[in-house]
Amino acid sequence: MERGEIDGRASNSWAAWKSTHPDWVNEKKIIVLVQIGLKRASDLADVPLLFELAGNDMDRQVLTFTVRRETAIARALVTTPGTPPERVAALRRAFDAPCGIPEFLAEADKSQMDIVPMSGEDSQKIADSIVNTPPDVVARAKLLLGDLLK
Repeated sequence: MERGEIDGRASNSWAAWKSTHPDWVNEKKIIVLVQIGLKRASDLADVPLLFELAGNDMDRQVLTFTVRRETAIARALVTTPGTPPERVAALRRAFDAPCGIPEFLAEADKSQMDIVPMSGEDSQKIADSIVNTPPDVVARAKLLLGDLLK
């Protein structure tokens, strides 16, 4: 890319670009055209989300389903069915805790890492929405994405 052999790329996350090539970001050597996610990055407020570009409600639902399925819950940790609710709550709070520790956040900032935590409850809502996606939306996604949707 730096040698001018290609003009675009669509595989790195915004957080990865900021941490691995902060000079490219600061010097505006890369231009983000669209965000693939459910919420806009705070520093990309003017860049649309992919599903916002859909021409109709069904395609918006398909894109939202696909984004949820592929990117909404990154690096999730799960436990077995039947885990007592109080144990689930304790595990969730243990994973939430570091995000409130100033030293942790300072170290992440020093390493140019974005910390955008999602609570276990919010992750669960997204997982539930994926599982409960209407069949017509899943069928349309399969039609459009074929083998990519496995």
